[in-house]
Amino acid sequence: MKECLVIFDLDGTLYKTESSFIPAVRQLLMEYGLPIPDNDLLLSFVGEPMSKFIEWLKTLDFRDDLKTVVDRIDMLEINYVSEKGVLYPNVLETLEWLRNKDCGVALCTNARRSYVYQIMNKFDLQRYFDVVRYLENDSNTKSDMVREIITSLNARKTFIVGDRYHDIISARDNDCVAVGVNYGYGKSEIEKANYVVDDIGEIRGIIERGS
Repeated sequence: MKECLVIFDLDGTLYKTESSFIPAVRQLLMEYGLPIPDNDLLLSFVGEPMSKFIEWLKTLDFRDDLKTVVDRIDMLEINYVSEKGVLYPNVLETLEWLRNKDCGVALCTNARRSYVYQIMNKFDLQRYFDVVRYLENDSNTKSDMVREIITSLNARKTFIVGDRYHDIISARDNDCVAVGVNYGYGKSEIEKANYVVDDIGEIRGIIERGS
């Protein structure tokens, strides 16, 4: 049994989603001649299941069927991940520190598989994670996925690191320590976390203290 397990969210925690999502959506809407909303609206979908974004797409006047539109945004976003995608500062250094400390490390995200692995491959992240869990269908909740990870990677204490309410709830539901990242997209949603950090590197001190 490992002393600790750290489960990370992806969007808004490790990966700066606006670097690829915003230009992808802007290009999609420009191609269809549709108005482009402000970034705050678009970023409200980050960290949510894809179904919520699709529900918003349904309200727009696309000339093509929904599948064509969704396939196009998927392709655009994957391309922009490759071209423009960036990680937040100190992500790689923190992941390396955790591996050297012999902590269990997992990724748990509401994002879809192709998008997750595009990011993983671009930044060579796979080597840092013992488990990668992504949303396979809308019947999954983050709490369910976290529970599966905890079962597979047994540890004395588990930390959930994320920026949205899903992360805080999943920590509460599974008796974990919730660490909210203040630089992500949830803002006030992380107020009930056990800890709030401004830089991901700050979790080192939290883990060292063991609580």
